[in-house]
Amino acid sequence: MKPRARNRSLMAVACLAILVCGACAGGQSSPQGKTGPQTLIVDHNFQYDDLDPAVGGVVPTAIIIDKSVYDTLMVVNPRDLSKPYPSLAISFSVSADGKATTFHLRHGVKFASGNPLTSADVVWSLTRLDKFGSIGGQGWPMAGLTASALDPYTVVITSATPNPAVAMTMTIMNAGILDSVLVKQHGGTDDPHDKAEAFLNSGSAGSGPYQIESVDRTSQIVLKANPNYWGPKPVYSTVIVRNAPPATERFDVQDGQAQVAIDISSQDAASMSSSAVNVSSVPSSDQFYMIVTASPSVLPHADDQNFRDAIRYGLDYQGLVALAGKGAVQATGFIPNGLVGALPLSQAPHLDLARARADLALVGANIPTIKLEYPTDRVFDGLSMTPFATKIQSDLKAVGITVNLEAEPQAVYDERFNAGDVQMSIYSNSADYPDATDFNGFYLVGSGSDTTSDHWLPGMDPSIDDLTTAALAATTPADRNSAYQALETAMNSKAYFDWILQPGKTIVSAKSVHATENPFTYVDFGSIT
Repeated sequence: MKPRARNRSLMAVACLAILVCGACAGGQSSPQGKTGPQTLIVDHNFQYDDLDPAVGGVVPTAIIIDKSVYDTLMVVNPRDLSKPYPSLAISFSVSADGKATTFHLRHGVKFASGNPLTSADVVWSLTRLDKFGSIGGQGWPMAGLTASALDPYTVVITSATPNPAVAMTMTIMNAGILDSVLVKQHGGTDDPHDKAEAFLNSGSAGSGPYQIESVDRTSQIVLKANPNYWGPKPVYSTVIVRNAPPATERFDVQDGQAQVAIDISSQDAASMSSSAVNVSSVPSSDQFYMIVTASPSVLPHADDQNFRDAIRYGLDYQGLVALAGKGAVQATGFIPNGLVGALPLSQAPHLDLARARADLALVGANIPTIKLEYPTDRVFDGLSMTPFATKIQSDLKAVGITVNLEAEPQAVYDERFNAGDVQMSIYSNSADYPDATDFNGFYLVGSGSDTTSDHWLPGMDPSIDDLTTAALAATTPADRNSAYQALETAMNSKAYFDWILQPGKTIVSAKSVHATENPFTYVDFGSIT
């Protein structure tokens, strides 16, 4: 997982593989038949800073556009999150020591410019991501990695330490492969002095199914089909992505002025008429969770396992999941469901009020009043923190624990949390790619992130330290699965972190559009058929 500040504004939206059947409903955006030019109108609440994959590529709008313009070495299959699937690379292999991943490139690929793809483009793009992308903090996918070419169609990415997740990391849009010949003509370099960012924010240099025709950062982005695309030709010759708030998206998709609406929340979508639109929801790999400080100087009895268990078993997890709406599921640990190392749902905690009250009785007198803090201006997957905080307050009151809510601006929350002053909080995290390494830097004890601010430090529990070392050292899928499950089980039992739920991803579309979501790679316009 990339290093991210507590005040990051990442929000995730659903990833689509859209199947279009028949003619789209509604006015100007109606296609002209399968044999003629067709235009797809997509409503989306713009959230992006840059369309250059090395600089942006991590917020929704950038990923949506870049996904259709640039190809990555590997891609995520939403039906199987346990491994990466071929894209520009048709296969890969990992060395026995886990320090080298070799990619074999697809032959015959051309960029939209007509230039052929070779290993030189891959090495140049990934080196540029490392050297130029790191200036803005987005070079993290290449942290500790080096790319080199064995021949025109073979690339090796090496790591100083074992890293079996390199191929999965190469699915994220930061690692999109650029036409190095074209980008160099516009000032591109593979060092910190690159000058091609302006060009890549108004045009494109990819091999994906579409190329950028025009960009208006405040109103719309227009894509045109790439005539040199190596894969199945897209049905739609033009895709217009319009900037619209969720309320407008709701009106437009019902009125036929748009075929796809991306940002309507699960709760809002539930009230829309099924006779007018299609509503599709699936679980994301994003996470809502609660943190209880490990420091008794911040919260009395925080070092008492009985006190933490009273909180853990006092939560109505099913009620919290229901609050999140359609598509949401209960989380089982810090690795989301479906990924290598994830725990089965049978091991998720459940409400046990009798046990919670019994655990609290073992704590004795002087039960502290807990301050539950959360950012009021953070909306995640269409969800506000406030209803969940209120629900948790009510749940713990039934146990005998008084919770006072402290809603505050994100900046205030970040400052207090980073200082280690927060007793209990609820927060959210967006997933970037389906591997445990995306979450290690955020949750592992000693990682320098949330656990450190929570005062959960190495040495407090040597068994968890040992399990962490074993999980990080495992290289084969089977070994990694068992090692991470053992670590998650042990971490869950300490109850400093309570993993609550994975929100649903919801897409609303015209009746003629049928969409299936991918929790990682967002809208794939090239898959429209």
